[in-house]
Amino acid sequence: MERENIKRFIDGATGRQEVDLVVKNCKIVDVFNGKIIEGDLGVDRGVIVGIGSYEGRETFDGKGAYLLPGLIDAHVHIESAYIDPPSFAKLLLPRGTTSIVADPHEICNVAGLAGLDYMINSSQGSPLSIFFMLPSCVPSSPFETSGATLLAADLAQRIDLPQVLGLGEMMDTVGTVSGEPSVIDKIALAKERGKVIDGHSPQLTGKDLNAYAGVGVLTDHECTTVKELEERIERGMYVLLREGSATKDLRSLLPGVTPQNAHRCLFCTDDRQPESIIEEGHL
Repeated sequence: MERENIKRFIDGATGRQEVDLVVKNCKIVDVFNGKIIEGDLGVDRGVIVGIGSYEGRETFDGKGAYLLPGLIDAHVHIESAYIDPPSFAKLLLPRGTTSIVADPHEICNVAGLAGLDYMINSSQGSPLSIFFMLPSCVPSSPFETSGATLLAADLAQRIDLPQVLGLGEMMDTVGTVSGEPSVIDKIALAKERGKVIDGHSPQLTGKDLNAYAGVGVLTDHECTTVKELEERIERGMYVLLREGSATKDLRSLLPGVTPQNAHRCLFCTDDRQPESIIEEGHL
């Protein structure tokens, strides 16, 4: 079967065979070279075979619209929108977002692993690619009355699911820096399974930030100043430029994004209400 797929791709890409779909009259955004290409786009079996002059069994007129890769929201809480994953997908896809990395810590604070299972199961078959991070802080703080408590042993039951990319935002910066055993257990679990660890470290700096980043926390979406952005990138972290409904950090952080460090910066919304998405867009 793989040989047949390769042969069909080559025949489609070279124009020797019709493809399933040709998108004509569009402006293709080349994100690698930073330029706009005018031409047709050939698609076969759901895969782009190339840019050029193609014949297809179906033709779509782009009417001069821009065609670009789908956007990825690197960190979002679907529950903040007060709708389920299928409804969230219906909002995002027409606005250019094709993938999201969701952290369901809010529903897990209420329903534990059952909440996580609901989010994953209701995302199956969605045209929006929905990936998940396992909530690292349930409850969010020791003073919180929650519906569940998730320890490393609980997370181990779900961490190998194909939809799970890693450990969600490690909000317990104090527990991480102080070496609290339950926090270390979760970080160790993620590292042992080769998973990503997301961060949440507002105002963390100096040696504490060294420890936080050094144990494997890879991202932070809580930066509000250029200095914080630079400190995290200096330590090998990725910075998620957040623009949500309530918290908007994009404009304050953009001056710190340069051609040299742009590859360490991503977009995220964190929390985005349906009203904001409808009126302003998503990413």
